[in-house]
Parts: sequence; structure tokens; C-alpha cells
Amino acid sequence: MILDNQHASSSRTTTLSCKEYGFLDVPLASALTSDGQFAINPELVGKDYFALTFKGDKLRLQARGFVGYFPLTDSIIVHVKPRVPVTNLTRLAEVARAPLIALNLMRDYTTTGGWNESLTDLLAVELIRGVVNIRTNGLMRAYNRTEEIGSSPRGRVNFAQALRRQIPRGINHKVPYEWHERTIDVPTNQCVKFAMWLLAQHFAHSAGRNPAIVRDLNALYSTFSGVTLDHHRRFMSDPQTRGTLPLPASRLHYRDPLDIAIMIINQHKILLEDSTGFTRTRLPSLVVDMNSLFESYIRETLALHMSANGASHVVLDGNNKGKRKLYSKPLIPPCGATAIGGAGPDATPDIVVQDSHLATALVLECKYVPVTGQSSRDAVNQAVAYGQSHGTEKVVLVHPATSADLSGLFHLGKVGSVEVFQYRYNLAAADLVVEQERLGSTVADLVAS
Repeated sequence: MILDNQHASSSRTTTLSCKEYGFLDVPLASALTSDGQFAINPELVGKDYFALTFKGDKLRLQARGFVGYFPLTDSIIVHVKPRVPVTNLTRLAEVARAPLIALNLMRDYTTTGGWNESLTDLLAVELIRGVVNIRTNGLMRAYNRTEEIGSSPRGRVNFAQALRRQIPRGINHKVPYEWHERTIDVPTNQCVKFAMWLLAQHFAHSAGRNPAIVRDLNALYSTFSGVTLDHHRRFMSDPQTRGTLPLPASRLHYRDPLDIAIMIINQHKILLEDSTGFTRTRLPSLVVDMNSLFESYIRETLALHMSANGASHVVLDGNNKGKRKLYSKPLIPPCGATAIGGAGPDATPDIVVQDSHLATALVLECKYVPVTGQSSRDAVNQAVAYGQSHGTEKVVLVHPATSADLSGLFHLGKVGSVEVFQYRYNLAAADLVVEQERLGSTVADLVAS
């Protein structure tokens, strides 16, 4: 258990950290309300984020397969870190296109160049939340100075200018005057409006758009009626918009939506790793299901490699298009046996590599369990059964490597006619693109042999 004060949300909040499947002992009193009720955050209850048991006067938590920051109680945040070394969690999530789970806890993220499409809905929801807050707490306004010359002055008459320019020219029926007019057409509002417009344009051309998000964006767009839609983005030079000049005390609720709007306009992404970059945006705490992420990442890596190299093989999700029935059933059962009705269970390997004739060339099972030797017997049994069912004699069990020198392809042996391989993928590689190419080339060689 490590005390981590860097991410404490306030002086009253303690952040505890552990690795996936690690244990934390929390004083029971810290997890109870004043009347003895459990104070565990309701959004964590009934989920597989932690297993809870009691150990004396302590509440013992065992982290499960999710990483990120979890608001356990109002005063305790639990930071769960990956169980194996991971250099670039952001890169893994981008390639995997894995969904991220947003919790109610708000935290700062470092932003950087490059857009992450999988975060579009999250950013839209948070911008919508910010605009609702702006409507509730008040819009930013300013007074614009306007000058005119006329016979019906308003505001302040500029006598000096009248004496200097009007009267010498014999113009006695008109005077110069000026006044200040209140307006919402200011850079901060222009920034938020432009981000909303950009999102609306994006969703209009997106097949997977969320109708509820589009509806809310359209409904809230009128909040900035009368605000210029500045396609030249001159508002980006405004110091209050950029955050280099503080907002008025009565308009501090603009800061979060402005930061999100700038992130959308600049097409930036957030880094899931802990970092101390200068540009930061406040968003809900995002947690990652590492088992799902690892599987999706390996599958997408192979699909990208096959596509980039013009391979005739395709990579399928065995839980979807790549699944088959586990049993092949003859019309007449052998040995006089009685057939059991029903189609039977499906064979659903994590990854199926299929050739141009729709035959399975290779089956891969992703096990987010670090190994230095043999894969578990259950994992081997599962992979071999799937290989037999799919009609291939080569199967691969993919694990995260514990170190770079223990990564790569290993041969476990042969079960009947099925060759069983193990691949240890180095998630801590300094260059994940090189590591992805290494995996892709290895699998391509396997299906070609």
C-alpha cells in the first residue's frame, strides 16, 4: 500500500495505491458514516472493481482487473496501477479502441497533440455539462464601447470632439457621443460555441453518433444565440479563454468547459498515464478494464498489420464473426449413442486468423496474466479445444511479458496434432510501434508456415 498525495483532490482526501489484484487494508472507521452505515461510493457497489472482506478492524480490498482512480469514499481515493510494466497506456487504449469507464471523480489530465476518437462522446458529454452549468450560473458578458454622431445623444456627449470637429464645420444639430453596451459576444463564449459547432459537424458525419448527445448539443446551442461563430478562431488569442489571465470570481464555472472546448478545437487528446504536462484538462476519472484492453489491443494490432502488408488473411473476433460451434455433429451418432438435442456451445477464441478460403489458419487466446514459464493447464486446454473446433493445428497463447528479455514467441509443445505456442508481449517497450510490428510479423510467419 502506498500513500500517494500527488492526486489528492483536497486536503481532506487521501489517495492509496496498489497494483491490480493487490490488497489494501483500510481502517474500518474510514469506511463508515457517523451512524455506522457503509460510506462506500454507490457507483462502485455491484461492480467488479474490488473484492471486499474484513480483517480485524480493517476493511480489506483486493483490486480486480481495472486500473485508474476510484473514489472509494468521500475521503479515500484508490489508485490501481497495472500489474505489469506498461509504458504507454494511452497508446494501448487508442489502438484497442477499448471503451473507457467514466466515474464521478474529477481529476486533471495532461493533454497533448493527436485526436482520440474513442473519447469524443465523453468530451461532448462534459462540454454539455459545462454549458448547462454556464446557463445556470450566468454567461460571461462585457461592455462594448460604441461611438456615434447624431441629434439624439445617449450616454456621454464628447464635448471636446464637438468643439474640435463639429462646431468649426457649422454642424450645430449633431454631437458626438458614446455609450457602453452589454453583450455576450465575447471570446470565452465564442470559444465554447465554436466547440459545440465542431462537435455537431462531427456527429452529423458519424455513423455511430449518440442521438442523446446530438439532441442535447442542438438544444443548448441557442444558449449562445447572438454570439459570433468565429471560423477564424480569433478567440484563441484571448488570455482569459486560454487561461493565462484569471476569470472573474463570478465566472469561475467557465474554466472546465473552456479547457474542454480548447481541447476539442485543437483536436487534442488526454494522456491516461500520470504526467505533469503544462496543458491540463479536468475530466471524470477514466478507468480501464485491462483484460478487455489487452485482448482488443492484440487483435487490433494484428488486424492493422495484416491490412498494412496486403495479406490475404483477415483477423476476426472469435466472440463475434469468428465463432463456430464447439461440436461437429454427424447426422447419425456413432456407436449407437443417442444424440443430445440443441446446437451445443460456441467455440469463441479471442482471435481467429482466417485465410482467403475462410479456413482458420491460427487461433489466439489472450491471457492478461504475466508468465515466465508455462501457461496454465486451463488456458492450454481452452486453446487446444478451440483450435480443434476451428480445424487448425496451430494455437497461440498471448501473455504480457514480465521483461523485455523474456518477450517473443515460445513453443510449449504439441497436444495431439495441435502445436501450442506462447507469445509474451512487452507492454513496457520503449517503442510500441516496433513491438506491434514484431508481433504482426511473427503471426504472419506462423500462418504462412
